[in-house]
Formats: sequence, structure tokens, C-alpha cells
Amino acid sequence: MSKKHYELDPELQSLSYLRMPQNVFLIALSNLLVKFLYRLEKPKNGVVEKRLWIRTRDGNRIPVDFLKPSQKKSDSAMLYFPGGGYMMNGTHLHKRTLMGIVEELGCVAFMVNYRLAPKWPFPTALYDAVDVYSYIVDHASEFGINPKRLILGGDSAGGNLSAGTALSLLDQGKNMPIALMMIYPALVERMDTPSRQKFEDTPMLNTPLLTFISKHYYRNGVDELHDYAFPESHPRLDELPPMFIEVAELDPLHDDGTIFASKCKALGNDVTLREVMHAPHGFDAMTKSRTVQESLLARKSFLSRFL
Repeated sequence: MSKKHYELDPELQSLSYLRMPQNVFLIALSNLLVKFLYRLEKPKNGVVEKRLWIRTRDGNRIPVDFLKPSQKKSDSAMLYFPGGGYMMNGTHLHKRTLMGIVEELGCVAFMVNYRLAPKWPFPTALYDAVDVYSYIVDHASEFGINPKRLILGGDSAGGNLSAGTALSLLDQGKNMPIALMMIYPALVERMDTPSRQKFEDTPMLNTPLLTFISKHYYRNGVDELHDYAFPESHPRLDELPPMFIEVAELDPLHDDGTIFASKCKALGNDVTLREVMHAPHGFDAMTKSRTVQESLLARKSFLSRFL
């Protein structure tokens, strides 16, 4: 089958030949470099970074990076779950973007480095996300934040974890986040959405890669946790907090975001849906592009409502 031509924004053309490896060994090698670059990315402009080790329900401890602005303007805080197909670590670009939000909006943030497949398949990442949230709620005074003013955010797999965590907390009757920010999130189970069928060879992420990821991440099944694994199927979506959903036009996950947004809007939720044209999944990698800068402005505008 010949490769299709996609009209990428000229500033995003460098992404044309990039995509996550479809090989567990290559992913492991890539993660070594990703982790190295992540640690090299140092805070600027007075942002303070502190590495926390938070114990989870199975006794393991996971790294969480606490980011604090030089001038704190809010007692709200954001927990961010970086994307990577549940198999790759958060990148230095994730960290740079989150530090920019901390600096500009004056709120603290937590980068949650949840455990990854294939070593740690579902539901480990979900449990890590819920456990870190609960820890931060219980220790809010130590971080100088209000435990009732937490925001969940994430991109791709991290968007899924944001929604899944909120719904898990809802079902447990626990303190809910006040907002969700989901960037090109994975939210539906079925593979027959138009975008998943159409974008079989797009840059960064395509349909065969989604199948590869699902094979490793969901290899043990989902059982009674189905509605957290695939949040669009949850029966209590109308009880979710205000949400910002951003989708990329040339992304197999495009329809995940639009389907979820339409369903939540129909239920009366406060939903902001933004579509980025001529962009593939993971376009945030081009941090200096006009496309990314405009997206960051829209995200910060949404977040500022809750700070």
C-alpha cells in the first residue's frame, strides 16, 4: 500500500518521518535517551523542581516531580500525566511545557511518572495515577495547596489517565478534581472510528501503532475496570468537572476526543473542544512553532479559570 500524503502545517513538517517504535526492544533503548534528556532539562526563571518518591498501593515508589513557581499566585495545583503510549517515559519537552505553565500561571504542578508497559500493564498506570492524586490530597498542606482545587491534565495516554482517574475517584466518592485538560486523548475502545480507520500511516501515531500499544498495555484484560480503561463508556460522564479537549486533525485519536466531547456536551457538561488543523498526534514536539504556541495560549486560558 502506498503512503498517503497528508497536508501538515509547514512548521510541523519535521514530524513527517517520526513515530514511536513498534518494537519493545527499541522502545526500551529510546527510553534510556528520553530519561537522560528529561533529567538534563533544568528549571528556569525561578521555578523550583523537587523529585518526590511516592509509594503506591503495591508498595512500589514512583518518581513524581514537584514544580513550584518563584511567585506563587494560586493555591490550585495541576497533576500532569505525560503521554507515550503507556510505554514511553515523559520527555524533556513535556517537562519544559509544564514548567512554562507553572511559571506563567503561578501555580504548582506535579509531573507524574507512572509505571509503563510492557513490564507494568493495565491497570498499574491507572492505580499509580489514583494513588499519587490521593497522596497529594492527603499531604496538600506540605505543598501549600488546596486539596479541593486540583486539576488533572495529560496528553495522549495521559489524557486517558486524566479521565480514568477522575471517574475512579467519582465512583469511590473521593475528592474530585475541579477541571480536566486532555490533549489528543485516547478515550474510546472501538477501532472503527473514522479517524482510526483512516490514519493508518500518519506521522507520530497511526492505527497499527494503536493496535501494538493495546496488545501490550491491555494484555491482561480490563475486567471490572473497563470504564476507566475506556472512559467514553462510563455511565456517569455527566458528573465530570469542566474539561478542555484538544484534538489534532491528522491523528487516529481525533475522533476519541470529538466523540467524548459531544457525549459530555449532550449530558450538560462544561466542555471546551479545540481542533488543531494540519497537525498530527504529538505535534507539541515542535515547541517553537506557531501551532504549538497558539495551543499553549488556549490551554493556559482554560486553566486560568481555575487558578
